[in-house]
Amino acid sequence: MAKLGESRNLPKKLVDTWTYKVKDVEIERLDYVPCDEDERVGGVDERDEADKTKLRKERIRNKLVTVNVYMDKQTEQSEEPPHPLHSVALKVECPELNLRLEGTDIVALKEAMWSMLDDKFAITWEEYYLVEVNRTRVYGGDGTGLEITYDNVYKGTTFDGKNLLKQWKGHDYRISVWPGAFKDEHGKVKACIPANEDNRKALKEFCRRVDVLREKLAEFLRPEVIMENLANLSGFSLLPPAPPQPKQPRQIEAGVVEAEEA
Repeated sequence: MAKLGESRNLPKKLVDTWTYKVKDVEIERLDYVPCDEDERVGGVDERDEADKTKLRKERIRNKLVTVNVYMDKQTEQSEEPPHPLHSVALKVECPELNLRLEGTDIVALKEAMWSMLDDKFAITWEEYYLVEVNRTRVYGGDGTGLEITYDNVYKGTTFDGKNLLKQWKGHDYRISVWPGAFKDEHGKVKACIPANEDNRKALKEFCRRVDVLREKLAEFLRPEVIMENLANLSGFSLLPPAPPQPKQPRQIEAGVVEAEEA
């Protein structure tokens, strides 16, 4: 039993509950739009690339974090209640993250707890290169081509391990789903690699080698040798034979479909 004048610790009392809302992130997804039969020519989807997908916006799931506010009182032992008040303190606790603060200014305590939670749930951004190999469109005549690009982007990691891609688009940064280490999407090959000095030098060297390849191809098609070289493609080691094209269905009469040789 406490003696007269000694301090008495009373059980802490829950006086308020705060809810911290984790800042959510809007991401953009491209959903494939199925092709109608009347939009196919010879079994090939002839739509423009922009018509093959539609934009869908999605938000990363909100997370609510509970913060409890307790009042902690100490009184002095007296012969009979009410016992004189010795001290009062507020204790702010986030049980999910095991964060605790104590003080007397409730506004300062909330600001401090919110700052701690902001740090905890902040997205961590790392600098990366987004490397893409695209098939370019030929606007005059028939042909083909390729485009190789690498751009500075940022890989974000959220509090729950989700990965995001932040990329400059037009006048601001756009955030989307991280495409992964390697992905082939609608004819585009993407690779995301750390933006370090070794990778930067290697990408520059790779592009220089592609330039050399382009010059060799131009030499192969010079007017004075083009006929001879086209007749002897099997001996041109820079361009190995392409795999056979898949057979395409051919409509020969109503209700009958026959496989057409490529």
